Amino acid sequence: MANAVKRQEKTVYYYGITISNLVDNSDVTSDIKRIFTDIFTTNCIGDGNSLALSRGEQKVTMDIIINNDNYLFARVGKVKSNADMQVRDLTTGERKDVLTDEELEKMGIEICTYFLLDYTVGIVGFILGQSAPGVNSLVNLVNEYSNAYNMTITSIMSNDTVSALLKPGSKISKINYSFLIPDPSVLAQVGLSRDVIMEMDGIRQKEVYLTVKCEERRPLFEGQEKIGKVIEKLKHRNQNVKKLSVTGKTASSSSKNYTFAEDLLSFKISFPVQQNDDGIITNSTPEQLAGEVFEKMALLYQEHRENLVLLANRDE
Repeated sequence: MANAVKRQEKTVYYYGITISNLVDNSDVTSDIKRIFTDIFTTNCIGDGNSLALSRGEQKVTMDIIINNDNYLFARVGKVKSNADMQVRDLTTGERKDVLTDEELEKMGIEICTYFLLDYTVGIVGFILGQSAPGVNSLVNLVNEYSNAYNMTITSIMSNDTVSALLKPGSKISKINYSFLIPDPSVLAQVGLSRDVIMEMDGIRQKEVYLTVKCEERRPLFEGQEKIGKVIEKLKHRNQNVKKLSVTGKTASSSSKNYTFAEDLLSFKISFPVQQNDDGIITNSTPEQLAGEVFEKMALLYQEHRENLVLLANRDE
């Protein structure tokens, strides 16, 4: 088998970072590059590229790989318990501990993942992985090392959810939902004949599908404040209301359905982790792997950047 490549697929989720001044609670996210640089300069160890994000029992460390005026690309790792892992000789079946007791005094095995932060708008793409650090570990970049600022992270929701309609210029034209009814007799009030209703006798669960709309070509709701209130009220709907959605459009899109499902915005990437050249297997080094992941994350971000900025409600 010549030049066979084994690839790994991961999911990148997107978030908005906000940094506020602790004195007056003002938004200073536009200064994120300067704030991070000050923290890195003062606190990084190991050639100035590593920073502890959590120094408690769950040790999380960040390794800076790329840091320029526009982007921060880094690897974050969480120490895994030595008791949860072992090394096995696949030829003899023999096992041994990953680290000896002496090695454990100064070393640890980490499960790692990656993130790419756009300094210019405060949007971060983060690969979530099983047992790897979560995106909220990044808040400790500021909250562990600064007495002047506080950092929060907010999920960017899919533009198929109603969150997309919270932007200026959006309109809602219809509310669509189904409703469980205890007794089909109520259907007589919405035009269904008594003869048909009588034929429903014995059906255990009855569900009505409704669409509420205004006059032709007129929106039901418009205006950012009004739409925000309506969406918030619809989120706390009657428990008998099912399959709720609204039909609407944003200032930059045509009319479509938006659901209330809390779907995080995410995209798939894949990258090579192993090469097989005529039976000679070569695994990617950490440096090669990081380079591949950065390239894929950077291309993915550039492809979706305009939409991400809009959904995160960020100013260029």
